[in-house]
Amino acid sequence: MKRSIQLFLCVIAVFCFGGGGVFAPAAAYSQGIATGSMSATVIDPSGGAVPDADVTAQNTATNQEFVGKTNGLGYVELRSIPPGTYKVTVASKQFRTLVIGKVDVVVAQNTDLGGLKLEIGSVGEVVQVEGAAPIIEASTSQVTTSFGSLETADLPLNGGFDALALFIPGVADTGSNSFSNSNGASFSSNGLRGRSNNFQIDGQSNNDNSVAGPSIFLGNQDVLDEVSVITNNFSVEYGRASGSVVNYVTKSGSNDFHGTGFDYFTGSHWDSHDNLETASDTIPRYVENRFGGTIGGPIKRNKAWFFFSPYFDRIRQVAPLQPWSFPTVSLRLPSNSRRLHGTRLVCSMIASLLAAWTSSSVVKTA
Repeated sequence: MKRSIQLFLCVIAVFCFGGGGVFAPAAAYSQGIATGSMSATVIDPSGGAVPDADVTAQNTATNQEFVGKTNGLGYVELRSIPPGTYKVTVASKQFRTLVIGKVDVVVAQNTDLGGLKLEIGSVGEVVQVEGAAPIIEASTSQVTTSFGSLETADLPLNGGFDALALFIPGVADTGSNSFSNSNGASFSSNGLRGRSNNFQIDGQSNNDNSVAGPSIFLGNQDVLDEVSVITNNFSVEYGRASGSVVNYVTKSGSNDFHGTGFDYFTGSHWDSHDNLETASDTIPRYVENRFGGTIGGPIKRNKAWFFFSPYFDRIRQVAPLQPWSFPTVSLRLPSNSRRLHGTRLVCSMIASLLAAWTSSSVVKTA
């Protein structure tokens, strides 16, 4: 029986202390490798720009706030925002406060809210709007496709999440038939070589320097918040490769305790014989359990959080029994001794040693 256990342990702790001390003005940042951004233009009822309006994006899971002000053209951009769902508040004097709920921010993309029209009134009056993110990305030429946690958990990928890139237009299998020197899925982006792809985990390099593909295989689907694939017109922070960028973005804790558990089972109980086997052949036993879970929550609400995820891959298998042919050893002794016939020994080494010992003892007594 062969038993294999692989352990993947992922511990992520996110610490954010204070508001303005950590998050500098938006102009000091660019869009990060593991973060996204948000932009909007604030206008009045006549379509004119509203300068110096306060724009606040609050993460609904952690209550983190990102604050900015509109410029003279009414434009504002909040950068280096962690992925998640946000509530956006726009406030300005002589206008009612505009609140936009459920604005999703994803990695390597800018969420453009478009023109946000404020109504005349007092700041204490609130106008509630649900979901204002446009479908088309109009603020950048970078082509990014994001796969959320539902896709990574539900699609039958068997732990090979880099294969998600094959769902994107312009990406195709290299057709190497497993003969190429590559880890994971072998794919080409926009006609470039498979070695031109760049693999990352939370924006950190995860490239195998000897062959193409990722260096560390991440098989735990519950630890992934999203998989971001950039296939064209990279921003300046990426570099290294000209094909595509595959970035695994892991989850983090929140102000509420959450946990999951899973077990994927693969067994030989319902397997059938292949073309080279007969009905009397024994099907080799194979049992694989990929199991684990997650747990995350607050260390201190609105300040610090933790996230923990163990992952195990346990394989139990038995090779089919093969008939063994053991040599028949006849030990020739003097005529007054009987001859041993048909002695079946455990292995040929023991038989040889026994024969050598017997012959030497006969010589000594002669």
